[in-house]
Amino acid sequence: NDEIPSRIPNQSTLIELSQLSSQASRNLLEGLLTLINADSLKERIIENAEGNPFYMEEMLRLLIDNQVIQQIKIFNVDFSDQLQVQLDNGFMPEELLAGFRQNHIEFGSNFVVSIQEMGQLWRISNVEKTYIVRRLEKQIVVFQNQWATVGNADRIEIPDSLEQMLRARIDRMSSEPKSILQCCAVIGRTVDHVILEQISDDIADLDTNLGQLIALDMIDPQHSPSGQFEYVFEHIVTHNIAYSMVPVVTRRNLHTRIGDSVLLKNQDNPERVLEQLANHYHQGNDGSKALIHLAKAGRKAKQQYNHQVALKLYTQGLEHLGESSVDLLEEQIIIHEGLGDVYKIQGEFDTAIKHFEQAAQITGSALREAKIKRKIADVFEKRSEYETATEMLQQALEDLKDQPNLVEEATIYNSMGWIHSQKGDYTRAIDMATRALKLVEGTTAYDIIASINKNLGNYYFRKGDLEKTNLYFENGISQAELIGDKMLMAQLYNNLGLVENMIGKVESALDNYKKSIELKKQIGDNVGLTNSYSNLGSLYSTMNDFDASLKCHQNALEIAQRSGLRENIANVENNLGNFYFKQGDNNQATDHYLISLDIRKEIGNLPGLAEVYINLTGVNLKEGNLETAEKYSREGLRTAEEISVPQAIAHAWNKVGMVQQQKKDWREAIKSFSKAAEIADKANMTLEIAEANRCTGEVLIEMGNQDQAKTSLQKALEIYKKIKSIDNIELTQQSLSKLGKHLPN
Repeated sequence: NDEIPSRIPNQSTLIELSQLSSQASRNLLEGLLTLINADSLKERIIENAEGNPFYMEEMLRLLIDNQVIQQIKIFNVDFSDQLQVQLDNGFMPEELLAGFRQNHIEFGSNFVVSIQEMGQLWRISNVEKTYIVRRLEKQIVVFQNQWATVGNADRIEIPDSLEQMLRARIDRMSSEPKSILQCCAVIGRTVDHVILEQISDDIADLDTNLGQLIALDMIDPQHSPSGQFEYVFEHIVTHNIAYSMVPVVTRRNLHTRIGDSVLLKNQDNPERVLEQLANHYHQGNDGSKALIHLAKAGRKAKQQYNHQVALKLYTQGLEHLGESSVDLLEEQIIIHEGLGDVYKIQGEFDTAIKHFEQAAQITGSALREAKIKRKIADVFEKRSEYETATEMLQQALEDLKDQPNLVEEATIYNSMGWIHSQKGDYTRAIDMATRALKLVEGTTAYDIIASINKNLGNYYFRKGDLEKTNLYFENGISQAELIGDKMLMAQLYNNLGLVENMIGKVESALDNYKKSIELKKQIGDNVGLTNSYSNLGSLYSTMNDFDASLKCHQNALEIAQRSGLRENIANVENNLGNFYFKQGDNNQATDHYLISLDIRKEIGNLPGLAEVYINLTGVNLKEGNLETAEKYSREGLRTAEEISVPQAIAHAWNKVGMVQQQKKDWREAIKSFSKAAEIADKANMTLEIAEANRCTGEVLIEMGNQDQAKTSLQKALEIYKKIKSIDNIELTQQSLSKLGKHLPN
């Protein structure tokens, strides 16, 4: 199916087949039929085909049709003395006898007869001098027969392309089979026999004409998985050429009639064939039917996360706006709102806002308008325009006063909470999310309940309460799995990966990040992919798998830049800084950190600022820039304490301690590392606990306290081994090797 790559781009592989070589073409030609004493003709066929096997088949048919080549007769059987022949349902027709006398093929102990004019194939068996004749359902191709040249190939004009050859072949057909072929082509590559009967009621003998098309290898009969009889175009080129030869007006009329027939046949369950109906009505001549079914099919595709299909259907729906004799406002709203949803997921925010605003202009419902404003606010939030987003959400709440709805109100408060979290105010974020959860508890609004649980898990994670974090994440996953919400499941897997990475469960974190990426690829969540790729890249870096790490970060940055996601770009730039810092490339690391710093200052992302200040402290320490390192460490600690995030505070105290360690202010360094360890221990932050203990051990060695130094270093080493942090394992082992050898400073 040529639509598969667009439907499931991350689950399909396009394989381009190369042309056949000259020798392969000769082998194929010999397999199709044996031409006697016709070397020059064979070379001409191979030369014209240019390695296209389908062209070779069509060229052979052209030569047979024009009686340039003819099959060598093997038998001459005379039925003139045979008065009666036993049949399944009577006597052998005279036309069959005539055809059998003229054209028969040896087939073991039987014969196969083709009456080309009738499009029929029969098997004839000799049983005790009585000939049993049975009609075959499909053609039997017998390759062992030999063919001879009986005409001049130079007298016929051979088309330059396969398309021209097929077009010429269809042109030579008589009117009724040609008309049937074109009806089949408009129905589709697979042709439902019932639908074909309904739209070709003016054809006197449908089965006879179908038989001829089968004999000509234009279509093949088959049974569908449901057991219904249907026909299929074996080659898509044949279908496309036949379709293109249908006059435009006729084609549009046929599409509408086919749509009506498909709808009638599936009247008990039209949802099953919505996309098929949308396709036919879109190409038909009834704008109202097209708009109605494109809106329904687009919504169904979006709900199934087939975003590329939804985008195609909604866009086709736009073409029919204004064609209908009635307004069909509901369908127009569905199309514009659906386009806004899809473009938002793909990161095309300006286009998303445009369609949301168009939907809002034509809706007469206060609830619908509130919902659309909330969606516009979500776009502004993704663009880090938090004030504009908050203003839109307040307007949405005002709209709900005219048409109260608890689920929508909860969704709005949930969005408000998320904006507070992006600004580092996790206390207000929790308040908003808790308020939202109370509004929908006990309802069947499982999607919003799952989303609120996910967000509450995030907020408590930032607050260092891992017990509540896991509780809310597990609740969220249960709800998301219950309703099959792949987007929420993907987000929750990513968040679980963050928690597991922090507490040292590396393999589980790796598995959850990969699950998140796979789901986000399936649903086309480009915005979400940046976070999951970036997180996975950071984990690979910790594991010293630098090739995999860089590839993940580059994927994340490409998607973020394409979508214009400033906060996501800042996140990836920060993580790329971590990558190059770990590689020892301090200049590259600094460049990436400073890009991240500028973006985060501009959009006011305090959690991100705390993180990048801390990272700039580390890289300046490596470069020996103590004054700059101290400045960044103090900024990092101040920002971390402002947002009250334990992870950030513990990380900042470790960096403050490292600066003091470099300044040989041992006692202050010990105090800072102790504060970091205490905070990290409460929040179960394994990496920060290990770092505080390692640095404490190094300082204690300098102070001459060998026993306590050994205890701290061994505790750090145990954690580093658990989380497979190879560089830190080596660093800690080097410090342990100094014990007993180093004079106190």
